[in-house]
Amino acid sequence: MPALADTAVFPDTAIIGNSSNPNAILGAPDGTSSTFGAGNYGLFDYGTDITGQDITFYVTNMSGGTSWMFVVLFNSNTNSYVYPTGSLTNPNGNATSFFYVQVQNGAFAIPHSAFDTACAAAGGCTGVYIGRSVFSDSGATFALDSVGATPEPSAWALMVLGFSFIGWQLKQQRHVAPQNRAQAA
Repeated sequence: MPALADTAVFPDTAIIGNSSNPNAILGAPDGTSSTFGAGNYGLFDYGTDITGQDITFYVTNMSGGTSWMFVVLFNSNTNSYVYPTGSLTNPNGNATSFFYVQVQNGAFAIPHSAFDTACAAAGGCTGVYIGRSVFSDSGATFALDSVGATPEPSAWALMVLGFSFIGWQLKQQRHVAPQNRAQAA
């Protein structure tokens, strides 16, 4: 299996299908979040394979009681939904094919481990399909902003190693530069 780009940063992405604000954009926390209420859903297609990456969202607002959201991934090449694998239950404790998240203020990640096997079988995943669950309290809403990938520990290690190497190169250049100036004089 080829190595994945665990440190991808996804561009601002338009929501497809959210009836409350169909042209909202998700991206960096910039005030352009999208509100999810009863019957609202969104499909975010990133145009790149997100298999093996935790997708991070930031809840910017919540009202009306407890909210649950359902999460399914998407493959835009085959135009199909990709459901998580494993034994999952809905908020009532019944078996389900959906991944459910209880919405709370702050950042949270959808763990890639729940979808890796299914994404591999589907030929990859390029998007996230999210909606306000019927298990939410009546009138409960939430808003999402900031969509991105959480780097794997191995990616962090490579980044630290890369920054260390760059720092070492810069330090070497500073030591070489004065010697070159002395020789030129």
